[in-house]
Amino acid sequence: MFLLEWLGLGARTRAYLIARGHVYEGGFNLHVERVARMKGLKGWMKVTQLPMSSYIEIEVEGLKSVIDKYLIILRQGTPGSKITDIQLEWRLYENRFQDFRLRI
Repeated sequence: MFLLEWLGLGARTRAYLIARGHVYEGGFNLHVERVARMKGLKGWMKVTQLPMSSYIEIEVEGLKSVIDKYLIILRQGTPGSKITDIQLEWRLYENRFQDFRLRI
């Protein structure tokens, strides 16, 4: 299994996430984007800021093992951020993204 993943032939999936908390503090929103690109994940993120809270929607596609590692990094956050919750929904891999982008 490890050899298949190393060759890029492992199980592929898609994950939809909502990260809630203080997503602007500590550069968490920038961290989400940088790590996704560094890990070779494809998809998008959108930051929504409301008067009493803010959250980031994220949808990524790639190797399941890479997405699992990405989730661990997101849950750790950044030194100045306070992420209170990450909701996760696994979806079928569709190969619908070319890269990782910011949606407005």
